[in-house]
Amino acid sequence: MAAEDLDRESEPWQLFFEAALTERNPRLRPQRIADAEEAIAERTRLLRYESGNRKAERRALQHATRILQNLRKKEPDLKTGT
Repeated sequence: MAAEDLDRESEPWQLFFEAALTERNPRLRPQRIADAEEAIAERTRLLRYESGNRKAERRALQHATRILQNLRKKEPDLKTGT
């Protein structure tokens, strides 16, 4: 994926995603995952209204969502909500 396809400054969802991936504190990790999921969902909604070919970003959003789902499975507190 080319750098011009996903500009970090214009795509804050990536920062939330990276924070979720790199969080080492088990108490903070569930919130980081939730924050990333929210940012990805918001960006996905916004892409519906943007013109142009954003296939690369859509694929990246889908991929990030799958990774977060796998991380969530490893977090017992996220499964039960306790």
